[in-house]
Amino acid sequence: MIGKNILEEKIISQAEAREILEKVCNEREEPVYEQRITLDFLRKFVKIDKESAVKAINELIESNEKIRIKTAIKLIDLFPMDEDGVRAIFAKERFTLSSEEIKEILNILDKYRPK
Repeated sequence: MIGKNILEEKIISQAEAREILEKVCNEREEPVYEQRITLDFLRKFVKIDKESAVKAINELIESNEKIRIKTAIKLIDLFPMDEDGVRAIFAKERFTLSSEEIKEILNILDKYRPK
């Protein structure tokens, strides 16, 4: 990567990354090894589409002022199934969520959770 400059840095969900990589790989004759491996992983494990991921992220951010964009994206990427999973994602934060807030987060995630 010598001679390459970072033009923009943005946190994105795995669903958005999959869509970007699919577009890049379709434009190239032969994708780079790292792109191929990453795209293979994303195709296997990401079961939500970009539009649903963006809607879910926005809904999570609007539902609670404690949820930042980075945390909302992590919630969508991991889709925790229970309260302990949500607590694990928020473990590094300087606040704790109440049981009601966690249940609200799980209800939002359940609406977008892949079947």
